[in-house]
Order: sequence, then structure tokens, then C-alpha cells
Amino acid sequence: MSDRDKGLLNAEEVLGPGVTRLICLEHLRRNFEKKSHRDFEVHYWTIVAAPSRQVYDYEIASLRRKKPAAANYLVSIDPTLWVNGLIPGGVERRCGQRTSNPVENLNNMLTDLRELGIFELLDGIWHREMGVRQARVQLALTPAPGQILTLRYQKIINDDTRTARLLTVIRGPDDTGFVHDVEQKRFAVDLRGRTCSCKQFQLNLLPCSHALALILELGLNVLEYMSEKYTYTCWSSTSINHHYNY
Repeated sequence: MSDRDKGLLNAEEVLGPGVTRLICLEHLRRNFEKKSHRDFEVHYWTIVAAPSRQVYDYEIASLRRKKPAAANYLVSIDPTLWVNGLIPGGVERRCGQRTSNPVENLNNMLTDLRELGIFELLDGIWHREMGVRQARVQLALTPAPGQILTLRYQKIINDDTRTARLLTVIRGPDDTGFVHDVEQKRFAVDLRGRTCSCKQFQLNLLPCSHALALILELGLNVLEYMSEKYTYTCWSSTSINHHYNY
């Protein structure tokens, strides 16, 4: 994963063709905004989520009519390094996830260690990580009564459910429908296919607010439409079974 820094680009050449190369979407977004404006950020993420070359070409053409410089900038970068549907295996691998915040949080956690020598740095990172892992194991051993989802994803579902109650749902056949947000933007949801035209449902394997709106409208169980990896049982098993005493 690269922010296109020259040093990293040189490293890619050394690593060779067997290593998957991808571009950091957050760094690309910041450069894109210099060519456009924050109002065009939705266009950027729509292009990032394009599931095919046809959709990519269409969205680029749409952007070019409004901001030619921004469109030309994106076209100048190999789309197989950042467009979800054009990365080899990108859709199945769910490339395109926005992970900047967790990465930056980790970077901030290690700020006080970065000035150390290499051996002290590695030792400090090891002890910091072991402390985090131990705290995670303790949390995994003490679930809240009736807890099904992890606390983090229960909060996400709760927050998105509140948003979902503000949306308008038009039912379709076979657990499908159209959902209109407060700005009257329309999103197509297919619960059986686990997809939404906003792309987040299929990308994260977690119902987005549009999918939740349809789930609420149909009176269905949200747990049936999300990956098992978000459950406390899965998280607890992973945390405990992969814990080692050093």
C-alpha cells in the first residue's frame, strides 16, 4: 500500500512483480481535492467503488463534464491500482476499504517511540502491542449479558439504524427495494444478494443504513444480513485462540 512516495515506489521495484501494489485512497483523495473541491468528494468515492470498466468510464466522463482537471488527474493514474472493480480480484478481496483512521491512530500511538534507535523501537512496539493484545483477551473473556455483536459494531448498527428510520423505502419484489435519503438520492438494495448501490453493503459485509431501512420495513432480522466476523463469538474465539504467552 503506497502513498506514491518516491522511496516507496523504488521499494516496489525491489520487491518485484509477486507483490500486490495498491495506492492509498486517502492520499489520492487529498490530491484529487486540490484539483477539484470537497463538494466533489462523492464523485471520487463513486469512481473508487466502480465495479467494472464500463461504470468507471461512465463516472469519469460525468466528472470530466464538471471538473476536467480533476478527471484528467484520476485518468493519469493506473486504475488497476485504486479502482475497486479494476484491481485484480479487488471485489472479492473487498479492496477499497477506508482504513485511514485506524492506521493514523496506530501511528499516533507510536509517536513517542519513533525517535528511538531501531532495537529500542522494535522492543517498544512489541511491548505496546502485547499490552493491547492482553487487554483484548480480557475483554473477550468478559462479555456483556446477551451480547451478540462486538461493542464496536453494535454501536455502528445502532447509529445506522437511527439514520435508517429517517429514510423512505419503496418495496420491490424478493426482498429488494429503493431507498431515498433525506436529500432524495435513491439507492437500490437487494437483501438476498447482500448489495446496495452505495457499495458499502457488499464491501463491508455489513448492512449500510439503506439496507437497514429496508430490513426494518420488511420486519427482518438484521443479524441474518451481516458477516459472522462481526459477532462477539467470532471475535472472542479469534482473540483467545490466537493469544500467546510470551
